[in-house]
Amino acid sequence: MATGAGRPISEQVAFSFAAAEPEITRAPRPRSVKLRITPPSGGTLFSVEGASETLGAISLYERLGWIYGAVSRVAMDIAGLPRVVRRGPDPRDDEIEDHPALAILNDPNWCMSGDELMECIVTYLELAGGAYLLNGIGLPKPRLWPLRPDRVQPVILANGELKGWEYRSYEETVALAPEMVIPITYFSPREPIGGRLSPLAPVRVAAQSMIAAMTWNSRFFDRGAAPGGILTTDQTINENEFQRLEQDVADNWTGTENAFGTLILDRGLKWQAIEGAHKDMGFEGLMRMTREEVLGALGVPPAIVGDFKQANYAQVEMQLKTYWIHKLQPIIRRLGTTLTRFIVRPFDPSGKQRLSFDTANIKVLQEDLNARAQREEIWVRTGLRTRAELREELGLPPYPGAEEPLLSTSYVPALTKQERDEHTQQQIAAKAAASVPVPPADAAANRGTVPATTRAAKVVGRSRILLRRYESSLMRAENRLLVVWNDLLYRVEREVVANVRKRPPLPPARAAEDTEEPLVPLSISLPAPIESYLPEQVKLVAQAKDLHAQVFRNLIAEFGADALNEVASGLAFDYGHSRVLSMVQRDRERIEAVVLRLLDDIRDELNAGLEAGETLKQMTDRIRQAVAASAETPERGGPYVRAERIARTEAEAAAGFARYEAFTQIGVERHRWVNAADNFVRESHKDEAEGGVGGEVRDVGEPFSNGLYYPGDPSGAPGEVINCRCLAEPMVEG
Repeated sequence: MATGAGRPISEQVAFSFAAAEPEITRAPRPRSVKLRITPPSGGTLFSVEGASETLGAISLYERLGWIYGAVSRVAMDIAGLPRVVRRGPDPRDDEIEDHPALAILNDPNWCMSGDELMECIVTYLELAGGAYLLNGIGLPKPRLWPLRPDRVQPVILANGELKGWEYRSYEETVALAPEMVIPITYFSPREPIGGRLSPLAPVRVAAQSMIAAMTWNSRFFDRGAAPGGILTTDQTINENEFQRLEQDVADNWTGTENAFGTLILDRGLKWQAIEGAHKDMGFEGLMRMTREEVLGALGVPPAIVGDFKQANYAQVEMQLKTYWIHKLQPIIRRLGTTLTRFIVRPFDPSGKQRLSFDTANIKVLQEDLNARAQREEIWVRTGLRTRAELREELGLPPYPGAEEPLLSTSYVPALTKQERDEHTQQQIAAKAAASVPVPPADAAANRGTVPATTRAAKVVGRSRILLRRYESSLMRAENRLLVVWNDLLYRVEREVVANVRKRPPLPPARAAEDTEEPLVPLSISLPAPIESYLPEQVKLVAQAKDLHAQVFRNLIAEFGADALNEVASGLAFDYGHSRVLSMVQRDRERIEAVVLRLLDDIRDELNAGLEAGETLKQMTDRIRQAVAASAETPERGGPYVRAERIARTEAEAAAGFARYEAFTQIGVERHRWVNAADNFVRESHKDEAEGGVGGEVRDVGEPFSNGLYYPGDPSGAPGEVINCRCLAEPMVEG
């Protein structure tokens, strides 16, 4: 029975893998812990890559800057990612914030933090092709200890089954059962079970050549930077002349301070070099070639390790994105899968929980907002998806008429056969009414009769098509704003929650207890002012203004151009007019008020949570509800009710103002209020016959009966503006 070093705490642990529970024997503070393990019987020990090759890779890591820079960069980037456990494999599944596996990974042993252990794992994985952890899951105090990969060897049975492991220290060999070691390895084609292959193995010769060249250079300068060569002459030189010549060479031609100096020879002496010059050695080309080979094998782009030669901003950004997608994410998935199997699964009887690394804050992995909006617009415009499907994906409630597909040519919903027949009958009725002769004597008395009939028939057809086009455009505008605000609110939520989590709600004494849901007031461990948990107000306001204004200005220009096309083709909308710029500035002020209201809501909820003595989980839910402006806790990353309300209101404000401004610019005198004509229309916006504003005709510049100058007018009462879907239709003759 072999023994090996273990944890330096006051226990001796005797392991017997045949027993159901580990046997624990207390001892008076021994210097080390002995793990007594029954070695696996039978099996063959084979060398995976060889301890010497692993040590060789570690030597390259210690001696070559490019290898150190690439490997350490990968290790630190992955180690710095937050580790989360979710209830299922879907990234949108809820997090389990107090999962035991997270406690073990964040505090793996008495001398390493969670980030240090993860950095150790990834470093060994990149250098040796494998990392091994001594698995202490199931002990009274679970611990994880990293093992040097050059000292770990698998024991394989004749049938290819893994029998166990052997760990070879300086003094002895320890046999470990299969479950005692957590292997994280790269695939080796020579040994698929228990094997590992270092990424540096294919470039080992090139790297060693580079070290040999560096050693040659080092020795050259160590010996005084004197070039190798001989002096020859046909004449006789006495001892004094030889000593003078030797001293002259030493004083004027050796050493770095005499580099590129001139040696004056007399008495027929000639210099004959016996070794190649530095420029002939091709050190620079060798270094460049070796660097490219090493970085290619490791999968790390040059810019990641500081090589910005011939790399502009776009190329650096692309290299950074490639680095995260093709290098780090495969390692992250491998780590998540292995750690889930060995560390999460023992605490999860269902087998559904997953450990993963949170990359939500990695900028290069976030989808460009403009690209996403354009892609979604193309899907809807080409009929590949309906608006209802898109809203369901974004988590938005149903929208009237959103289930109807749009025509790719005009953004107009395709009419059913019944609707086309109705439209045809309306056109026939309008023509018949227009052709009814009016006696000259009664023309004045009946002036409004025939035109009114004609207008009514036209409104049924024209307004219906116009309204559908407008709803489609409004939907796209709302989605573009929703993407901006969902992303902004998610970042606010994440920052506030992270700030609260930095101060664990449990005092140290209670944190060590095995309690599932400790009900300790947060006020005990959160003495800092509430403001310290909130984002910086000035920075957040400026960010919200800039992100929103960029989309808001574009929406005004687009809706203004659409409104002019309803009147006549070829008209240009002046989006640089002073009235447009003034509207954008007023909207920025409204956005500032929106952000301040958001911060006030979060501040109030934090105070309420502290007064109620809530747990960290309860406080986190409260923060998310405050950000979302919802009584229910939203899913991670939204969608948020607050974002939906802001996007819908601001889209209507941009559309309504743009149409109003377009009519003003081309001199349209009158416009008509048109409602959505469905069951969702609010009472004050229903038709005039029902006591609403629908159907009212007013001069452009004159308010409607509800006080608004146009639908969505932000100067109106909130009850008249929020979630409004009405539009103003220009009244143009013909």
